Amino acid sequence: MNQSEMKIEKKYRKDNYYMNTSPYLRIDYFSGTGNALTACRWIAQNARDRKMSAHIQAIDRFDRHSIKKAPDKALLGFAYPTHGFALPWFMLKYILFFPQGRNAVFLLNTRAGMKIGRWNTPGLSGLALLLPILILTLKGYRIKGLLSLDMPSNWISVHPGLFPSAVEFIVHKCHTNVDRFSAKILSGHRSIPWYFFVFLPLDLAVSPISVLYLVLGRFFLAKTFFASKKCNGCKICEDYCPVGAIRIIDDRPYWSFYCESCMRCMNTCPQQAIETSHSMAALMIALATSLPVSYYLSVFVNEAGLTLGDSAIYISGLALTWLLTLTIIYVLYILMFALLRNPLINRFFVYTSLTYCWARYKAPGIGIKDFKRVKPPS
Repeated sequence: MNQSEMKIEKKYRKDNYYMNTSPYLRIDYFSGTGNALTACRWIAQNARDRKMSAHIQAIDRFDRHSIKKAPDKALLGFAYPTHGFALPWFMLKYILFFPQGRNAVFLLNTRAGMKIGRWNTPGLSGLALLLPILILTLKGYRIKGLLSLDMPSNWISVHPGLFPSAVEFIVHKCHTNVDRFSAKILSGHRSIPWYFFVFLPLDLAVSPISVLYLVLGRFFLAKTFFASKKCNGCKICEDYCPVGAIRIIDDRPYWSFYCESCMRCMNTCPQQAIETSHSMAALMIALATSLPVSYYLSVFVNEAGLTLGDSAIYISGLALTWLLTLTIIYVLYILMFALLRNPLINRFFVYTSLTYCWARYKAPGIGIKDFKRVKPPS
């Protein structure tokens, strides 16, 4: 075999390593109300139909030391929702802590799908795919598939739950898309849809919102949840929170800054006792945006005779604004949590919440038992 033939053989073996059907499929997922979980089950079933071994596992309350590397030739997937045009901070941490490897990897992010006529309207991914692509590529993985799946939106804090007919329509469309996607990646081929590149300029355009959500927005949203007097102290919200952000204090749920706004608690509460306080959210925004921190910082610098450049003042102003905003949100939430003991005040927050009138959402076929944490195989 001459040198040219050896190069061709070496290239063939390299391509064969990544292109042949993997004997094992593993998907690590984060799911609030079952959209990502449902998509994972569709892919896993398609894999089993091909006589592949398939395992899906939730990353709920993961410990960085418990993250296990996938088998060398396994096809590895990560599935998660899109929050604030980004992936959930909890999933981002998981990917950052994930061991290095050379596996073929696919990414699946669910987005806020809606229905207009016969059209399943698309959402935007922002950095939900771009950040994991960068991190996993630097870790040595090869991106073999990308899928943005417009499953029914579950963001009940912003809009009412979709009608069952709309949910059925959207889920059927998404199931078809997943079957088409999995047929390619499970046979060893690359699957990166054309619309990924079409939406790329828009995703980059909203990336500042993604960053703002990760550094501030998620903390704000975490402190808008409260429980009405319908709460019976069953502790389901605490037990099933995927990130352990809910604690029961004085027989009532308390949401910490760790909350990812995955909407699991609100959409699975048997009493429908969990609401979003839109009145408190408005107050938080009003107070936080009324702070002229940069102006007062520049006045302080001038009065103190300090020599700081405009950029230093600007960065310091941003940092102080961030810190003061979080402080305002925290203090207001503590105040609201204390006042909610009063039946009249509790009723005020309930009746000024739009979620009081809105239906809840879980992915079709998904129940609370589907969110039990399953120990991954050793």
